[in-house]
Amino acid sequence: RPHPAATRLRPYLHAVVLGAAIGLFSMLFLRAISALKRLFFLTMPDQLSIGLSTWIIIVCTAGGVVVGLLNRAMALDRTAAVGFDGAVATSQAEGSEAGSGESPRLFFQRVALGISSLGFGGALGPEAPLIEYVSTLGARVGRILKIARDESVQLSVAAALGGLFATPLAASASLDVDGEGAVTPSRAVRLGPGLVAAFTGLLVVRHLAPSGSFHPFEAAPGDTAAGIGTGLVWAGIVAIPAALLIRLTLSALPVARSVVTRRVPGGPVAHGVLGGLVLGIAGAITPLVLFSGHHETQNLLDEAGGRSAASLLGLAALKVLLLVVLLACGYFGGQIFPVGFAGAALALALGQALDVSSTITLVAAGFTAGAAVGVRRPVFTLLLLILFFPTDAWPAMTLATGAAAIVLAWWPAPPPQHH
Repeated sequence: RPHPAATRLRPYLHAVVLGAAIGLFSMLFLRAISALKRLFFLTMPDQLSIGLSTWIIIVCTAGGVVVGLLNRAMALDRTAAVGFDGAVATSQAEGSEAGSGESPRLFFQRVALGISSLGFGGALGPEAPLIEYVSTLGARVGRILKIARDESVQLSVAAALGGLFATPLAASASLDVDGEGAVTPSRAVRLGPGLVAAFTGLLVVRHLAPSGSFHPFEAAPGDTAAGIGTGLVWAGIVAIPAALLIRLTLSALPVARSVVTRRVPGGPVAHGVLGGLVLGIAGAITPLVLFSGHHETQNLLDEAGGRSAASLLGLAALKVLLLVVLLACGYFGGQIFPVGFAGAALALALGQALDVSSTITLVAAGFTAGAAVGVRRPVFTLLLLILFFPTDAWPAMTLATGAAAIVLAWWPAPPPQHH
C-alpha cells in the first residue's frame, strides 16, 4: 500500500512530468510558426525584387492552398467555427476514448494545419490549436502514467497556457473545460497540480525560447495610465462598444462558416484559396492586420495617438472581418489576440472622440474587453492577460472585464462547439 504522503504528492509529480512535456511541445510549435514568418515576411522579401504588397498577396494565397490541401486530406467536419472556447470544449473530447485514440498521421496533419494557418500570415492566435494538440498528447502521456484522462487533459491545458501566457494563473482556465461555467469539485481539487503544471510549462518555454512568444505591452514614452478619475471612467465606457463588436463577431462566425461550406464551390482547397486571397489583399492594404495582433497591438501603443479615428475604426473592422473569413475558410487558430487587437483599435478611436489622452489605458480596456467576450470567460481572460500590461493599467482591465461580463449577460454567447 502506498504511503499517504506519496499518494498526496503523486498528482504534483504528474503535473511536473506533463508540464515539462507539454512545455517542450509548445516551444517547438511556436518556433515552427516563427520560422515560417521570418522566412516569408523577412528573409525572402529582402532577397526578391517584388513589391511588398504583391509578395504579401502571393504568400498569403499560397498559404491558403496549403491550408485547403490539409483540410481536404483530413476531411474534418468544418460546420463549426472553432476558436479558443471551441478548442477548450474539444479538449474534453480529446480526453475521451475516441480523442485519445486519434491516429498519429491525423495528429501531425492537424499540427501542420495550425502551423500553416499562422505561419503564412493568418490573423489568428496560437492558443486554440495548441490546446487541442496538447489535449491529445496529454491523453496519451496520461495513459502511460496511469492518470485519468480528465486529469491529464486539465494538466496539459494548464501547462500549454502557462507557457504561452507566461503565468501560472493560466491554470484557472483549465477548470471549466466544458465551457459551461460550472467547475466540478474534482477539477477544483486539481487546481494545485494545475498551477504546478502551468509553472513548469512556463519554465520550459522561457528557458528553451527566452525570446519566445511572450512580449508584454509597454506604454510609449510619456504615456501613463489614467488614475482614479474621469480618464479611468471613460476607459470602462469605451470597453462596452469593444465588447459589443466582438460579441457581434461571435454571431457572425457560424453564419460565415455555413455560407462558405455550403455555397462556395470547389471544396476545402477553393475555400482555403479564398481565405488566403482575402488575407493577402487586406495585408497589402495594411500589414498591421496580418498575424495574431500581439506585436501589432504594441505598434498601436508606440504610435500613441498618431493614427486618425477613421484609420483605427478601419483596422478594427478589417481585423474582425479577417477573423471571420479565415475561420470560415478552414484556417485553424485562436481569437484572443485578434479580437483583443480589434477591441484596442476601437477603444483608441473612441478615446479620440472623448479626448482621453492615455493610450495604454484605452488599449488595456479595449483589448481586455474584446478578448474576454471572444473567450466567453471574463475572469479567466483577466487572469490570462494580467501580465501583458503594466500594473497601473490593471484598474482599466478590471473595469473592462466587468463591461464584458455585462455584455455577455445581456447578449449571451452561444455554447462552444467542438469538432
